[in-house]
Amino acid sequence: YQGDRLEVKRLTLEAGQQLALHWSPHQMVLVCQVGDGQLLTPDASHPYHPGDVFILTPRLLHQLVAETDSVWLQSLQALWPDRFLGDVGRA
Repeated sequence: YQGDRLEVKRLTLEAGQQLALHWSPHQMVLVCQVGDGQLLTPDASHPYHPGDVFILTPRLLHQLVAETDSVWLQSLQALWPDRFLGDVGRA
């Protein structure tokens, strides 16, 4: 889905796959629907499981590593003001 203020994508990773290290210019919310693995940032490793929600600040380098088949919802809040401080927040 892509609207004027919000973009939502579904991301799937097979077990053993990695999403390359990258960043977004906008605040992002990641919701793990299925799977287990690690959300990596330059300073930390955050395990993920179904139901986990991560709030990433703009320009934060991050990477997903799937230990099992994983499904994510990614909400990119492109036109909303940055409301969260810090690197990774867990909702």
